[in-house]
Amino acid sequence: MTKLIKEPLVHFLLIGLVIFLVYGLTARTGDSRDEIIISDSDLDHMVGLFRLQWQRNPTEEELIALVSKSIRQEILYREALKMNLDHNDEVVKRRLAQKMDFLSNDVSALVNDPNDEELRRYFEKHADKYMEAFRFSFHQIVFRPENYEDPVQKAEKVLDSLENASVEEMIAAGDVLSLRNYFENVEATRLDIDLGSGFSRQLEPLPLNKWTGPVKGGYGVHLVYITERNDPALPEFGQIRDLLVRDYVYDKEQESKDIIYEQLSKEYDIELQVSLEPALSARILDKVRS
Repeated sequence: MTKLIKEPLVHFLLIGLVIFLVYGLTARTGDSRDEIIISDSDLDHMVGLFRLQWQRNPTEEELIALVSKSIRQEILYREALKMNLDHNDEVVKRRLAQKMDFLSNDVSALVNDPNDEELRRYFEKHADKYMEAFRFSFHQIVFRPENYEDPVQKAEKVLDSLENASVEEMIAAGDVLSLRNYFENVEATRLDIDLGSGFSRQLEPLPLNKWTGPVKGGYGVHLVYITERNDPALPEFGQIRDLLVRDYVYDKEQESKDIIYEQLSKEYDIELQVSLEPALSARILDKVRS
């Protein structure tokens, strides 16, 4: 027994018990008793969550355990709030902010699907977003930097000597790669993924139906023979109507959430007491309020 009393953990538990007892006596003085009500909707919610997890209804014993756990959780939750235990708790803050965001989503989801007139106005306003990218069809050969002291000079030399050569002759003059030599109707963004960032932009001003270059890419230095180039074009309204509906509804939902936040933020006085440049602090506050 003497050894147990000397244990630091026992001291900690005793101190904690005293704190709870003192707080309980002081906090409840003059207060009425709290009331916890479990309604049918509460019960349905518990059963629904249980059914979702276990794919069946709870037994009687499981139902008793569910209700008991819910009451226990509610009591501990209320006591935690009374003791201000939620203060400066990052997990609690994040979770409650998330729930508020969910509420905003519920309100924003009430946005109705637009009619064609609204969609066409939206389409015109955001035309750049739906512009189709360049598309290219071309032959290519490449000179790897590890094979030449100056691969650009090598490409230029081959171009000068074989400018009017056949495709087969040009392919034979380039390095052997697993990379295909002909790309057909490939979108610019796909080319930049396959051949290196910025590759497609170098093709935009080049002439058709002649070997030209050099063009720098991820594999080395290329010579290309462009057979077809389709400039960016805006698709027909009917082709992307379903996409327009999704984008329109999404944008409106975001606008609705921003309006809700703006109205809520007006109820708060925000002050930055930080060691930042005043201009930076002002920009932060503007961003919070915008």
